[in-house]
Amino acid sequence: MKGISGMGASHTRVWQLEEQSRESCLKMTDLRRVLLHGILEAGKGTTADEIWKILNRMLGGHTPSHGSIQRNLNLLVKHGVLRRDVGSNRVWRYDIASAYKETSPA
Repeated sequence: MKGISGMGASHTRVWQLEEQSRESCLKMTDLRRVLLHGILEAGKGTTADEIWKILNRMLGGHTPSHGSIQRNLNLLVKHGVLRRDVGSNRVWRYDIASAYKETSPA
């Protein structure tokens, strides 16, 4: 999956998220790397289904199963890379967790 065209997310931002994953003892697989690209392209508050659709476009129809995507989203949430919120419609929405970290006053 490396070097797939259509990955418009910032490679620097993806690299930072990969490092954050490694620091939290989560192995960075090709699927997780592609998933991070998809999440960044999807933007804030995206659903697993929206991420799957973006990955489908990025990968030219060779998209991992919904189950694989959901399992990896759950792992990324568990390791603090992503944040998951549940809306009033009971749909899970995902964001990059570091976007919510508060900075300490200097």
